[in-house]
Amino acid sequence: MKRRQPKSASRNQGFTLLEMLLYLAMMSLVLVAATLFLAEFTISARVKTAAWQEVERNAHFAMNRVAVEIREAAGINVGDSVLGSDPGRLSLAVAVGARNPTVFSVTSGTLYVQQGSGPALALTSSKVNVKEFIVEDVSSSAIHRNYRVHLKAAYRSDLAETAMAEMTIETTAQIKTGDGYSD
Repeated sequence: MKRRQPKSASRNQGFTLLEMLLYLAMMSLVLVAATLFLAEFTISARVKTAAWQEVERNAHFAMNRVAVEIREAAGINVGDSVLGSDPGRLSLAVAVGARNPTVFSVTSGTLYVQQGSGPALALTSSKVNVKEFIVEDVSSSAIHRNYRVHLKAAYRSDLAETAMAEMTIETTAQIKTGDGYSD
């Protein structure tokens, strides 16, 4: 006797064209979504990295410049300086007449240096906002004048990705010549 297979068993042996098209459409959607997510993540990471690099480069450059000028100064102009508060102002007496005084100050979130009667030059870029600039006298004796400089900088942007690109940096520098004071 010849056995016949039921019709339902013969249908389950493969995929229909419609099932295959639905499967390919769903997989295509998943792959497109994954690709878009990866692209957005990569762009966001690049924006954050660029913001961090800009803040770090500006903060280190500005801080190094302030420290070098303090070390090379003959003294500090106490009456023209604002010490211990934010925004600080540092006026240094220097031996070279064309550079005297050398003044560091913050205006509209940008750190500037002005030497003598020359123009004020920006030490930080327009992409960086100086949030804090504090100079403190931390000297332990009247002979050696030591100053702590505190700088807090952040990236200027409306993008949420760059909101956390903020850096605080401090250094201490000593005036090397004279007694550290100028009147």
